[in-house]
Amino acid sequence: MRRVAERTMCKEQEADRGVRTALAVLREAISEKEFTDLLPRLGTDFSHVVESAG
Repeated sequence: MRRVAERTMCKEQEADRGVRTALAVLREAISEKEFTDLLPRLGTDFSHVVESAG
């Protein structure tokens, strides 16, 4: 999240909220298979966000 916060020039908490929101919208917009295929590309930095967003 630190890198997202730095790039967006916001606090880490705001970046975390934004990433969670974006992933939730993306999860609804694409198929479950597409979302699952996308996860490895995001890397481990985002794995906790995806798991907690469920």
